[in-house]
Amino acid sequence: AQRSNEGFRVCANGYVEGEATPQQRAADLEVALDAEGITGPFVLVATGDGVHASRLFADGREDVTGVVLVDPSPVGFQALFDDMVSDSGAPPWADIDATTSGALDDFGETPLSVIGQDPEAVFLSEGFVAAFGETAETLNDAWQHGLAFYASLSTESRSVVAKDTGMHMVIWDQPDLVIAEILDVIRAGTHDPT
Repeated sequence: AQRSNEGFRVCANGYVEGEATPQQRAADLEVALDAEGITGPFVLVATGDGVHASRLFADGREDVTGVVLVDPSPVGFQALFDDMVSDSGAPPWADIDATTSGALDDFGETPLSVIGQDPEAVFLSEGFVAAFGETAETLNDAWQHGLAFYASLSTESRSVVAKDTGMHMVIWDQPDLVIAEILDVIRAGTHDPT
């Protein structure tokens, strides 16, 4: 754990793509926080397939006061992508099934920001459409549906598009946008997060 420039305690718990299940990731986060004696309230920030572990970690907790989801992978997207784009060379993403997702609590009135990639820079880009045809639109529709689903998890949510930014590149290409959204969520929360 370190202190941010704003004075907040920042803890990172990361994995590379699908090297652990969302359930393992959520359990590891709980163990790490307990081992360090770190208690909430928490603002969760997840990117890509880390969204699933964050939802599992937050499920039933009252000490999560804000959530920022950065280019979150939709539930079931791995199977759709594998089915439509064979031999893509993309590493597997950690995923949860629709039943598990449906059983998780939503975020209620907890401030939530969902930052999505720019469709014109990914699935609707000229190169992707040329290579994959109608598959491009199907994948984009699934991704956009996933972003809308995540935004629906809180009555206090907002959606942001990271213009000119491709898949899973938001944190690298637009870190200032991510930081601004985190700080807005912190300010909108009811407690000072640690």
